[in-house]
Amino acid sequence: MTSRSATPIEPEMAISEIWIDLLLTFVTCGIYVFFWQARQFRVLNAYLGQERYNFWAWLLFCVLTCGIYHIFNQYMMARSINQIQQERGLLVNTSLPLLSVVISILLGGMFGSCIVDAFHQHEINQFFEA
Repeated sequence: MTSRSATPIEPEMAISEIWIDLLLTFVTCGIYVFFWQARQFRVLNAYLGQERYNFWAWLLFCVLTCGIYHIFNQYMMARSINQIQQERGLLVNTSLPLLSVVISILLGGMFGSCIVDAFHQHEINQFFEA
């Protein structure tokens, strides 16, 4: 089990105010969500100690599959969040992977993606709370 105090990435590079992320996504007509997604990829890769998430590969596969890959990716990110929570001795949100898929499918598009990203960001922010 890893110590909660040891973090592989600076908190300033990982923690964000979710309401600001949502506001910036709305104000930029969705463009900011790409920066938000890239930040979450960096955080998860740092905690996992491997390059599991690649922004450009994700973007390419999302375009090629008309967004279907994004739903799979949201599920995999949620599983990675659960893995990190377990490794760090944090409370594991076991419903996160299923919740990510259901919200992505039911709400779809940018709105569903933002909601799932907000859930993921909330869990990521918890990595840094003692």
